[in-house]
Amino acid sequence: MSRIPQERINSAMLLNIIAGSGGQMWIAVASPQPIFNVFFVNHLGATATQLGIFVGISQLAAVFQLASIFIYAAVARRKLIFIPLHILHRLFGFVLAGVAFYAAAHGPSAAAIRVIFIGFGASWTLMNLSAAGWWSWIADLVPDRVRATFFGRRSAIINSVYVVWFFTATLLLDVFSAHNIFVVYGIMFLVASATGIADILIHIAIPEPRVPPREPLRWATVIEPLRSPNFVGFSLAIGLCIFSINVFSPFSAPFITSQAIHAPNTWLGIMFVMSQLTWVGVIGPWGIVMDRFGRKPVVILGTLSSLSWIGYFFLTKGNYVYLLPVIAITGGLLAPCFWEGVNQMMLTLTPAKNRVSYVSWYTVIVGVVSAGGAYLGGRLDDLLSPIDIPFIGALHLHSIHLVLVVSLLLVGVSVLVLSRVKEGKEKPVSFVVGRIARPGIVRTFRNLRVIGSTTQSLKVARALRSIEGSESDIAIEEIVSRLDDPDGEVRTEAARALGRIGSPEVVDILIERLGDPTSTIRSDAARALGRIADPRAIPALLRALEEPGEELKEACLEGLGAIGGGASASALLATFGRGVSERLFATSAEAASRLGLLEAAWEIIPRMHQTENPVLRRQLAIATANLMGHPGEFYRYITGSSRQRQLHIDRLFQQAIAALAELPPGSEAFAESLNERLRALRRLTTHEQYEMGFAVLLKSAEILLTGLLSGAAPRQGGTEGVDEAAPATALGSRDETVSGSPAPSGSRAAPGDRLFDGAFRLDQRLGIWWWFLQNASEYADRTRPEYLSIDILIGVYSLTTWLSQLNKID
Repeated sequence: MSRIPQERINSAMLLNIIAGSGGQMWIAVASPQPIFNVFFVNHLGATATQLGIFVGISQLAAVFQLASIFIYAAVARRKLIFIPLHILHRLFGFVLAGVAFYAAAHGPSAAAIRVIFIGFGASWTLMNLSAAGWWSWIADLVPDRVRATFFGRRSAIINSVYVVWFFTATLLLDVFSAHNIFVVYGIMFLVASATGIADILIHIAIPEPRVPPREPLRWATVIEPLRSPNFVGFSLAIGLCIFSINVFSPFSAPFITSQAIHAPNTWLGIMFVMSQLTWVGVIGPWGIVMDRFGRKPVVILGTLSSLSWIGYFFLTKGNYVYLLPVIAITGGLLAPCFWEGVNQMMLTLTPAKNRVSYVSWYTVIVGVVSAGGAYLGGRLDDLLSPIDIPFIGALHLHSIHLVLVVSLLLVGVSVLVLSRVKEGKEKPVSFVVGRIARPGIVRTFRNLRVIGSTTQSLKVARALRSIEGSESDIAIEEIVSRLDDPDGEVRTEAARALGRIGSPEVVDILIERLGDPTSTIRSDAARALGRIADPRAIPALLRALEEPGEELKEACLEGLGAIGGGASASALLATFGRGVSERLFATSAEAASRLGLLEAAWEIIPRMHQTENPVLRRQLAIATANLMGHPGEFYRYITGSSRQRQLHIDRLFQQAIAALAELPPGSEAFAESLNERLRALRRLTTHEQYEMGFAVLLKSAEILLTGLLSGAAPRQGGTEGVDEAAPATALGSRDETVSGSPAPSGSRAAPGDRLFDGAFRLDQRLGIWWWFLQNASEYADRTRPEYLSIDILIGVYSLTTWLSQLNKID
């Protein structure tokens, strides 16, 4: 098909929305909607069964969609068929106006009803003969990637017009109710007819993509949709859904304005305003959800809008002013999911090459299947009309309530049928609910509006910084587009936002940016890949690690540390032997410690005691504690305000003492000895006597290890003594790549040290703890007091963690 410039497509989409607004005014009063239903039943005197037949005609007329396959196959321009036939269809509004004025002149209702049936049948026949061409035309015009979003915006705008018109119409009906009501209806039908025809005339200015020359229409092409079990199943499922809804829906407005509730016509307008304003507010986000996660889960959620009807069970003359708004708003939240979603899902399942056939068969199947719903509801309502069953208090069950029960049960069945249809790319309903049910989703949609708009770069960057968590993956497409933004801050924040979202689907995009030597966000891409933690990124991070540039190297090390795995571990450990800067050494140490690479201890611990850089000292202290405990826990003991640190340290000593008290029976004497030493250590550190305190800690460690090796103290596994020839184990290692860390050198605790060898074989972390204390003792007499206090805290924290694990095992 020929290409239409994007500017003209944008203008055409705007024209389509303007035209649709006029069409909605026609639909509001000239189709089986609340205003017409009240006019037909409450004023002309039609029965519920007649209304059901009327609605059924509108559904059965869909069989004429099949004829449209042959009609559109015979012409090159779809608008040449759609426009004239739809103008004739909209003339039905003038028929209604004539009927209303005829009734105003006291013409018999029976004749008026007959005219409506005849005119309506002809009108809906013409509509179905031409509607498929409109869907095919607009589907070809609007790009698929934004189709649901466009239709969502279109729905929001035209429904806003619908709201104003509907409320005005119902208000006028109440204001002039003391006069001849049929005159008011007649004027409304005339206005709606004019706007409805204007809708079709505006389409003359909308371009139509030219389709390539078609092959002669074959019967195989006509019945092609019927050979798709999934498409037929979808059509049947939607037909059953609408059948179930129509069992009750057409009769709700006459019930509200009947003698049972006696609500004014204005309340139909109030309900509609509330429902549609809610619809307008949520349809845009729902359209985005459909584009992002698939149409099917959204359609299934939309069927739940019928649950709002439960409120009708409790509706009375005294409480309708409270319950009707609740029913309207709750229904409006989910109704657009179904009514907008089914059309989008239908277009998703229809191939562009033969779309007219698919749209026609879809409309026919849905129309035929759903046609009997309103008739069933009307017939049941008429047959059960004498029923009046006391319910709760002053509440009574009437025929309409039993009709509602049948409708809800059938909706449940239709959902089960719909759930078996395959769209192809949809997410499970539970996944979608999990995304939209989170509090942050509102902020995400608000930010999405800013990120996708042409606004100031500072606002875009601020919105990107607010993106957080997996619920924001609905904004991925817009965020990815900002990776190439002219503003550097926007590019950086876009990469960081993708990392925080953590979706695997952007890994390839970020790898591409990381490998692009001209990209300015390579470091940000590396860190984002680390946050996503997808192993596919490891080769790209390893390649980038070999390139010059300390910032890029640091980002790659952070990414590898976050992802883990054998290749990442090897790269991190290799960094220590390259004589890298303090900045890269600290980054490697932090990453290795979070992966539980115990081999890194032999490099980290000496470097920590040798450096005079206070920042690096603390960084390496945290890395050391990470190796011997739980990553991230030790941070609280050496950061924050002095008061907060003291509170955490007090709690640490309390935990250590409590862990000793929980040792198994038979360890009382051993535990009491260590208990006294820990209490003494706490008193010494409180008075900043760190050298004496460290000596107490060192002696406590010696007592503990001696007891463990001699069997006087409890040990993991409960065995007596240690087999000196047994191989070292990696008990508690967080990474399977560590399987026996080699012993260190250059320390008092070198191989041959009985306590070290025994502790290391018993538990590698226990051996590293002893080696750490021995290494620290070499510097104890000449290191700064604040540094020595950190060594003491690492020692106590590691002891506490090991004792806690020991108690859990026992």
